[in-house]
Amino acid sequence: MIRSLKFFLLKFKRKWLSELSCLAEFSIRKLVFDNQAIIPFINANNYHSFLRKKTLLEQLGPSRKSIFFVFRDLHILDWFTPIHRAIESEFSDKYQVIYVDFGSTLKHVGKGFAYLAYKKEVEKRLIDSGIPQFLHFSDQELSLFEMFPNPDMIVTSETIRHEKFQCTQRVYIPHYSVPKLKAVVPKKIRFNHMFQATRPPFCYNEIINQVPIKAEIHEVGYPKMHPYDIPSVALFDSDKPVVIYAPSVETEIIIDAVKKGILGVFRNMAHVNFIIKLHPTLASGMFDLSNYLHKEIASTPNVIIDMRTSIQAISASSSILINDFGSAGAEYKLSFGKRLIYLDVPDYLEGAADLRFRDRFADGRSNVSDLEAVITRVLEMGELSIEEWDKMGHETLFSFKTADKTAASTIHAILQR
Repeated sequence: MIRSLKFFLLKFKRKWLSELSCLAEFSIRKLVFDNQAIIPFINANNYHSFLRKKTLLEQLGPSRKSIFFVFRDLHILDWFTPIHRAIESEFSDKYQVIYVDFGSTLKHVGKGFAYLAYKKEVEKRLIDSGIPQFLHFSDQELSLFEMFPNPDMIVTSETIRHEKFQCTQRVYIPHYSVPKLKAVVPKKIRFNHMFQATRPPFCYNEIINQVPIKAEIHEVGYPKMHPYDIPSVALFDSDKPVVIYAPSVETEIIIDAVKKGILGVFRNMAHVNFIIKLHPTLASGMFDLSNYLHKEIASTPNVIIDMRTSIQAISASSSILINDFGSAGAEYKLSFGKRLIYLDVPDYLEGAADLRFRDRFADGRSNVSDLEAVITRVLEMGELSIEEWDKMGHETLFSFKTADKTAASTIHAILQR
């Protein structure tokens, strides 16, 4: 009863704050921006940036083909920026990469002031990846440039209905290392090439079952494993071991773990620091799960919730990751050679590559009630040896540790046909 009341109050508060924010934004746009849209206003007041982008577009042509990476969700950038750097390293004189975001089509972003924070985060991620920010365009500014060109290749990881570029070469990069049960080769994304990360049996069930796919499959590997020199971020200032809890985006699974006492397990293990790493989508919608969890762990110094720091940045200083299902667990262990615990999940989630990886490579499996003992045991194991890590990587991934270069070479081969 008390938990249900908390849910209701959080929904009401979020609705009220949303209405208040909309009223404030309407007033500011009317009084300050003279009802002008945000993106045209930015370009009109930053002519140097606008001119640099205009010059960049004018340099495209037969001798320098263009590759557009189109996206909406911020974290999707991490799948392509390593490929971009490899293209610059190997084929810098042949291709120009441009980033086009459709963030304005996301409900929690839109075309108003929320887009400014989104734009800032996009460009920060590009800069942190060693990529100039002026390569970034919003879909809302395309019409501001006379005859915005169509690309020679589109690369994406998402369904973007508003993307209308004319392009014959389209590459789909799955945004996970190992697919989960609901993951199928997408039907709504337009593509005629697909970059496959994992070897059977850790790939799409359709590939394992030899279901015909209307695209050319390229065994590329997992480029996200090759991030730019990301500095390690320590969210705690103590020497205690750090355990990351990175659940899936299924709200029901997380709430079930909370009801069974997972936060109590974290509180009881005061000699260990815990990071609850939530997917950004869990802070959107009428019920903000992150806000609810923040209230639940208030005054618990060894537990924090993080949604902004990249998991690559916090993983280097961690010892273990706890996952339920999905690709986060496999990505963590493959990328860092560190230990991995899986929580038990309902039977209906079984049967896909993510849990086949669990069955082959998990260091521990547990329900919530036994989790404390399993964490203690796995902490004592230490990190994987280099030999164990390499064996796992080559057994699971194509082009283990060289996927960025393989992807760049594959793009070059496609565009040279």
